[in-house]
Amino acid sequence: MSTNSYDPAVGYLSEDAKKPSLYTRIREYMDALNDGLAAWREYERLRVSGVEHHIAAAKSFEKHFTK
Repeated sequence: MSTNSYDPAVGYLSEDAKKPSLYTRIREYMDALNDGLAAWREYERLRVSGVEHHIAAAKSFEKHFTK
């Protein structure tokens, strides 16, 4: 088996593809962190209200991570 057989599998990687800027990557990271913290706060709010763990987690994930 030669390594040439792997070329079609990684054909989506373009040599001249532009990487996002450092600012863009940091912004995306901070947005993801903010989303995670919002989901955690929602989960904690539900738990304090007496909602069971698995229901609170499901509602929090549904509200914050389904787009």
